[in-house]
Amino acid sequence: MLSPLDAKAAEDPQQYFDTKYITAAQIMRLMKVTRAGLLYARRAGIIPEASVVINDGRLHIWERDIVQPYLNKWQHNMTARQEKRA
Repeated sequence: MLSPLDAKAAEDPQQYFDTKYITAAQIMRLMKVTRAGLLYARRAGIIPEASVVINDGRLHIWERDIVQPYLNKWQHNMTARQEKRA
């Protein structure tokens, strides 16, 4: 018998992945930053290290529940900085 999470994953694996994880490319689009900006955010501790690193660091994947509060704070800080300039 499958657990509820396993059953959900078996039903629609792509939807399960999309709700549980977020990739570096998705974060870059969401935050409107370049790959260099994302790398800086990781190195500066603005976001945590990725939960999954594949292909010698070419692909980074985070668990959404873990990284979302960091993304919210980063977005807030970026917005405040932009408003300050205006």
